[in-house]
Amino acid sequence: MHSISLVEFPWLRDVDKRLFWGEFLKLFHHHLKARKKIDTFYFNLLLLSVQKWDKAKHKRIICEGYINILKHEKRVKPLRLCDVCKEPFEEHISLIDRFVATHPKCTNSHPISTKKVVNFFNTNNSIFLDDDEIERLLEVIMRGF
Repeated sequence: MHSISLVEFPWLRDVDKRLFWGEFLKLFHHHLKARKKIDTFYFNLLLLSVQKWDKAKHKRIICEGYINILKHEKRVKPLRLCDVCKEPFEEHISLIDRFVATHPKCTNSHPISTKKVVNFFNTNNSIFLDDDEIERLLEVIMRGF
């Protein structure tokens, strides 16, 4: 990944998309830099992401890519109990670092519909999440993989 030269993509003229692509690559680099061997999964995910970057909303691509990474690395926790108080979830949950699920009141964080999060985790598709919810997930992701 260090020696990839710049390839011309139409979205490179869009400052917002270009900046988010750079941040996305920084997260990948930080996440993978200590590994001696990098699984082809990560390269394929980046290739798929760059291909969709111009056609889909880039923030959604990042969220969908991140849930794929968590699943590939077997780091997705079941959405049954709050990670803080160990009580079952009701109508809303919050996702904190590494998409760990908690009650919004336990972590004083923004609520998201439990049904929407379950759907997102099951399908790797953010179509049912609104833009505000995507922004909240993106804030979590940008803290690090």
